[in-house]
Amino acid sequence: MQFHTPVGKAAQEGTHKLYEEERLPGTSPERAQELQAQQDAIFAAVPVPAGATSLTAPSRAMAHR
Repeated sequence: MQFHTPVGKAAQEGTHKLYEEERLPGTSPERAQELQAQQDAIFAAVPVPAGATSLTAPSRAMAHR
């Protein structure tokens, strides 16, 4: 499950075309690397909300309630 802040969602939407091009069979490895670097730079600028790094996945018992 993913949770997006408004800034994170904008980054996801803003990088989608880069992601799509990267996955095309005809995209050269060099171009794929450029596209990934662009995506990485965009996502690196997205602030991580306080407490987000301490979140964990629910246990199986909790998931089946």
